[in-house]
Amino acid sequence: STQSTGEYLERGFVQFVQTTICGQLEVAELGGVPGVMELASSYLSVRSQEVSVWGLVFVCLRCGSPAAALKVLQDDGYEGEIETILENWANLSQPTAARDKVRQLYYGGVNGCGDPYKRLVFSILGGCDIERRHGDILTTVQDYIWLKLVHVLTCHGAGRDFRSNKDKVSLSEVQEHVLKEYGENHFSSLNSPYLYALVLLLTGLYESAIEVLYRGEESRANAIHLALTLHSHGLLNISLSPHLPILS
Repeated sequence: STQSTGEYLERGFVQFVQTTICGQLEVAELGGVPGVMELASSYLSVRSQEVSVWGLVFVCLRCGSPAAALKVLQDDGYEGEIETILENWANLSQPTAARDKVRQLYYGGVNGCGDPYKRLVFSILGGCDIERRHGDILTTVQDYIWLKLVHVLTCHGAGRDFRSNKDKVSLSEVQEHVLKEYGENHFSSLNSPYLYALVLLLTGLYESAIEVLYRGEESRANAIHLALTLHSHGLLNISLSPHLPILS
């Protein structure tokens, strides 16, 4: 599911953060038994970035811990609708009034502020300006897909009337974006079939992922194993005839 994929990407990011910190412990200054907040602070320090409130909030969210993000804001004395959204993040039942207020603040000035982390956090929690890439922060394919999936989930969970199509996205639209606007050339699938296959898998394009891997002789066996696994979980659309191509 979209939520499970998001959680997988969050666990992977936690591992990446831990590995990054372990590589520069003298800079990280991480002691004791660190929680998510401490990991986030050390990670930003290692990345030679200012440890700002909104930077900490984002890293906590990217690690899959809205509770830690909420604690960061509370410790800073922040009060507002973002707290309400974070408190209800786990079940994706963000109150419409709070989200609308965050969107108003975003379009009322936050979208042009000098803090890229604040812009990104408001975009995530307000479900707004979803076409913005935030490339100064989101530098990996996994980051990009995570943001898209979060927007899909928040749009689905909020159940509100959208005032603009630019603030609405579905999983099928993300899939189309991956296939058409990025596609094989962007990921150089002939040289990196596994990277492109991973992107396809993370966005639910299982048949396409199998097809990409099946083309290469070295990855064909993995394509077969992947197909068997996905089929055993009922995740594949099976062709009526074995003679038809995988994508028909």
